[in-house]
Amino acid sequence: MKRLNLLSLMLVLTAAPMASAQPSEFAALKLRTIGPANMSGRAVDIAVVEKDPIQIYAATATGGVWATRDNGITWAPVFENEAVHAVGTISIFQAKPDILWVGTGERANRQMQIGALTKLVAELAAKRNH
Repeated sequence: MKRLNLLSLMLVLTAAPMASAQPSEFAALKLRTIGPANMSGRAVDIAVVEKDPIQIYAATATGGVWATRDNGITWAPVFENEAVHAVGTISIFQAKPDILWVGTGERANRQMQIGALTKLVAELAAKRNH
């Protein structure tokens, strides 16, 4: 609940100055692209060290695992030299937070789900024919 209250407060504080801005203040600004055209790097899971909540791990669907020790100001890769880069889940062993479990493979991978369904249907058909 504290996290939700803090988020609400942050939104109110950042929105208040913008509410008083006049359109003429933005007239000289030109629209421009400021980031990549191809969006990727979906975050699929987040794990937080309970005894040190500014230490956060983020799992990405196609970019491995990233860690921050300063509440998200800077991030560093911690799973970049492994045989796979697709991550579906992460979990911290809270009793010893330097142990991080990483579940590889994207859990929302549609091709895998279709492949598993096809295999299940084939197995059921083979059982029915015997």
